[in-house]
Amino acid sequence: MLELRKLKGRMRENGVNGVQIAAMIGHNKDYVYAICNGRADPRLSEVYTICQALEIPLEEIPKYFPKEE
Repeated sequence: MLELRKLKGRMRENGVNGVQIAAMIGHNKDYVYAICNGRADPRLSEVYTICQALEIPLEEIPKYFPKEE
């Protein structure tokens, strides 16, 4: 999914890896990579933490965390 690749790209741009994000949200790196690959749906609080860490404006959440139809 293109939007999820956008999240991975943002992580690279900001020099943040899955291990660091995992520590911020209280999960392991496998969970973070599952989010990035569309296999896990993060909780809203986790989305906010990730957005803060990656300097993603809240109005851009749908671009980085697309809603499955």
